[in-house]
Amino acid sequence: MSGRRVLLVLVVIVIFAAAAIAYAASQTSMTNLETTSALSSPAQSSGSTSSGSSSSAMEGVVTGYVTASPSQPTCSSGQSCDENMTGYELMFTAQCGSSSCQSQTAPLNPAGHYSILLAAGSYTVTGLSPNCPWMGCSSAFPQTVTAVGGMQVEFNVGIDTGIR
Repeated sequence: MSGRRVLLVLVVIVIFAAAAIAYAASQTSMTNLETTSALSSPAQSSGSTSSGSSSSAMEGVVTGYVTASPSQPTCSSGQSCDENMTGYELMFTAQCGSSSCQSQTAPLNPAGHYSILLAAGSYTVTGLSPNCPWMGCSSAFPQTVTAVGGMQVEFNVGIDTGIR
């Protein structure tokens, strides 16, 4: 197994362990699990947040790849034709029915992989931060994904760069 895959497996295991801890804590009537979530999640939060978390709110992992391709008109065999995604973050906004819904971002690695721990519920994936410079961005976003408590959901995004 390559070093990247081993690291990815370890990250997913840590995230699942955090979700299991959060679930166990909710079963013992603990009402504030935000510290556990913040320590285990690679995401950054913005926007408004609630003052406490409900014991019935479980978290789930959303993971996948964001790819933008082709990166050049002609690609050689054995060479990636995807753009390097270093410095980009995928933006998730909770569908809460108001204008002050919580948003979180998941950083992408060079290959476009991300994992994020989210409270169970539906999220609008609004795009990339700082921006999405490719031709296919407007057709790739927005999309909807549902985080399922105690589960891992795979969500991949493919973006056409427009290079021919």
